[in-house]
Amino acid sequence: MILFPAVLLTGWINDFILNRLYRPKRYPATAAVTVPVCVILCHITDNFYLAVKGCIFAQFLIAAGYIDAKTQEIPDEIPLALLLDGLILIDFRQALPGLFTVSLPLYLLGLLFTTSVEEKPGTPKTPKCAGNPEANGAGRTSDIEKNRGRDNTVRQSGVGGGDIKLMAACGWILGPCGVAVGAFFSFLVLIPVYLFQWTKGKRHKMNAMAPYFAAGCLFAFLLEFKR
Repeated sequence: MILFPAVLLTGWINDFILNRLYRPKRYPATAAVTVPVCVILCHITDNFYLAVKGCIFAQFLIAAGYIDAKTQEIPDEIPLALLLDGLILIDFRQALPGLFTVSLPLYLLGLLFTTSVEEKPGTPKTPKCAGNPEANGAGRTSDIEKNRGRDNTVRQSGVGGGDIKLMAACGWILGPCGVAVGAFFSFLVLIPVYLFQWTKGKRHKMNAMAPYFAAGCLFAFLLEFKR
């Protein structure tokens, strides 16, 4: 019974931190997801340490999905925290291969499907000096010479380094089979969303992938460790 109030307290703390850092219009309320997960874990397993491991796993996955949706980035502290969480009841025969089961294909996928996106025209390269036309002209000329011959593009990809680190950490906890199941469920939701955006003409919209990975891996955890 002590686990439930502890999870509720950590959920509130997590919500408070997210609210202070990102100032969203709506309060994060991640505790509303973590607490039901805690109840489910306590119902499907009698192992207290496994339930603790799952609750910590859920809390950081929810935080990763929320932050990625807001900023398109995943802080390195979250995969690191998940690696530490994975030390609870660890089985190295499952954890070590799980690190690379999904993260390595994602890395190769990111290299393969990285795209070049041109910078928006009219973006000022150097600040103008008010009241000095000659300085303005000199600044533009020197900037043109400086960027002459360069490929003025930005490299983008749907799979970022944060996503790869997150799935590596999830594989450390779930093992190779568990993380593969989590990735399957993640893409099972992500692909229809992407296709819907494609039909609406939003072909170049970059989706935050952590919310989908978080949901898929959390579901995989509940399936993998149901006893």
